[in-house]
Amino acid sequence: MKNFPYLMLADHGLEVSDKYNLLDEKSGLAGRGTFIIDPHGICRGIEVTSGPLGRNSDELIRKIEALQFMAANPGTACPAKWALGAKTLTPSIKIAGEVEAQLV
Repeated sequence: MKNFPYLMLADHGLEVSDKYNLLDEKSGLAGRGTFIIDPHGICRGIEVTSGPLGRNSDELIRKIEALQFMAANPGTACPAKWALGAKTLTPSIKIAGEVEAQLV
């Protein structure tokens, strides 16, 4: 994706891959991983894919936007396929099986 709006890094020295358990020590190759880390250093999302499997940058941006929305709006949850401006949820065990009806 051109002009990707978030910081990314390359791990040419394989140090990060090793620390995040993505390094195949036998082959010396790193797996492909995406880690969403918030401003407080907390990992909020992880995706690990097979080497030749592509990743979806639009989905990554959607996840980051959802995490930012939830951080700015405590007590909310963003359902699957949520996008900016869409309805959210108030988390509760009572909504199990009724997610669509509980969107606010």
